Amino acid sequence: MTRRRSLGRRLARHLAIATASCLGVVFAVGFVVWALTERTGAGAETAGEELLEQLGPATALALAGIAGTMLATRWITRRATARIDQLVADAAQISADDLSVRLAVSGDGDELDELSGALNQMFARLDRGLSAQRQFAADASHELRTPLTAALAALEVARRRPRSDLEWAVTADGAIVELTRMSTVIDALLQLAHAEVELGPRDEVVLADVAEQVRAAFATRTDVRIAADLDGTLSVDGDAAALEIALGNLVANAVAHAPPGTAVTITAARVDASVRLDVIDRGPGVAPAERARIFEPFTRGAAARADRVAHGAGVGLGLPIARRIALAHGGQVAVDEPPGGGARFSLWLPARR
Repeated sequence: MTRRRSLGRRLARHLAIATASCLGVVFAVGFVVWALTERTGAGAETAGEELLEQLGPATALALAGIAGTMLATRWITRRATARIDQLVADAAQISADDLSVRLAVSGDGDELDELSGALNQMFARLDRGLSAQRQFAADASHELRTPLTAALAALEVARRRPRSDLEWAVTADGAIVELTRMSTVIDALLQLAHAEVELGPRDEVVLADVAEQVRAAFATRTDVRIAADLDGTLSVDGDAAALEIALGNLVANAVAHAPPGTAVTITAARVDASVRLDVIDRGPGVAPAERARIFEPFTRGAAARADRVAHGAGVGLGLPIARRIALAHGGQVAVDEPPGGGARFSLWLPARR
């Protein structure tokens, strides 16, 4: 394998070529002067000889200075570019399989240290992102494999002996439940991917309109009443469709845990330069130890796990989708316990100026 020529060596080589070119010009001028004196008379020859005598020491001095400059330049360029060569060598060791390598920082605080620090921060973000992707892919494959395996197993068992129409209907109903769950997971994954990639055009979004759309969507789908009474002057800059998905996921989570006959309330208020959109339910709430982790993909709180066992609901993606949409808008999602118990999920968004 051919050894890569360092930047310092390349600079020194180019400087040497440039210096040699200058020397060539000097000698060419001297040669021209000498040739002219050979072709002219004695007076011109005497003047030419005097010029050559004066040019000789000057040329020798110039050669000595140029030689010293070449050596000094080579030393300076090699020292200046040695760190760049080291950065290139360190960067060559970084791959998608191992992003733990970091570029060396000398501590001088110069431009190369700033470059190394910025690249190290980028590598750290990529490392965290790839780790999260690997974990997400593993969790997603598990979530999709479980209902698919259950449906296949039920159908294989059903085919082992003749079944009545009723038995086939029961088997088909079970398979439909599992496949519906898988379809729900896929839809949620698509929403999550959309929230990670990009949002639509940013326009003025009146939060009262978003809340009304969500309230109307759930009005006929649950025995839990949805109450929304928002100030029509509260607005943000964002993607209305994405914000409707985020708020809808928070409401769906609240509806899933609210006792029948109770209400889920949507409120909003301006707090300094932000708008706080709250979704409040009177369910079991979220334990303080679980309030940070329930926004991670495929993570469920204790109440959600119990509800899934009882009703087969919940895929653990609604809250992460809401959080990523909020982050894409420069906001955040949090959860706490409101007065009177239950859970209060707060969607914080920058207010429209």
